[in-house]
Amino acid sequence: MTAAAVDPASDETRALIGRLQTRVAELEAELKAQERINFELRAAADASRNFKASRAAGYIDLDLDRI
Repeated sequence: MTAAAVDPASDETRALIGRLQTRVAELEAELKAQERINFELRAAADASRNFKASRAAGYIDLDLDRI
């Protein structure tokens, strides 16, 4: 089927458009989920770096026997 032969009013064309719109919605939802995961991973990495830096600077002491 060439672009010139596409009938925008045909059932086949409407069905294809519907499937494509559904797929776009699925991909957008997946992208949002991946963005949330990425944010959580970045936040965890930042927290880990901050903890390591605080411990190295002596602000955090993990020797529980001294408490």
